[in-house]
Amino acid sequence: MSAAEYEEFRDGVEAAQAEEPAAEIAFVKRHGETVRRLIDDGAHVIVGTDSPLVPPAIYYHLNLQAMVRYGVSPYEALRSATAEGARTLGLSGDLGSVEPGKLADLVLVEGNPLEDVAAAAAVRQVVVGGAVRSVDDLVAGTEATAGTPAAAARARTASTVRNTVLPDVPQAPATERYWWHREEHANHSCC
Repeated sequence: MSAAEYEEFRDGVEAAQAEEPAAEIAFVKRHGETVRRLIDDGAHVIVGTDSPLVPPAIYYHLNLQAMVRYGVSPYEALRSATAEGARTLGLSGDLGSVEPGKLADLVLVEGNPLEDVAAAAAVRQVVVGGAVRSVDDLVAGTEATAGTPAAAARARTASTVRNTVLPDVPQAPATERYWWHREEHANHSCC
């Protein structure tokens, strides 16, 4: 996030903490209970965000925490963020689990997210294509894996995703394509 985006995000958090948003809390609770029932009934659930409307990393972790708060185990929540997401995207051969021949991307966190899923957000280092990178490296955008076999596999996977054309998902009430790029949204919700 840019400094301005971060400040706006912090202001929103403070405003939400100052008032008790009962309707929003009830919505999240109903959503969490629905996710629990879906998993109990054998559905495949993946974690998502409202990106580009909200900061994706933050909301991704908040979704994991909400899932656990309303009955999903930390293991199931983490699986929905990894193996289930890869399966849904048709990328299980390259992503979603730690196995020989798959892309070796790991997140090293402080704590045990299987005991407290919030620990998944306490990232200390990552391993990308076999290279250990600090959070500072990631924020700075340093490229440490160019030219490696893992980088080539990552490029193949990205190409497959980019070349897959899916129909737009209707966005009611704003159904025009890429509505978040309209001028009134440009300062707070998108690139």
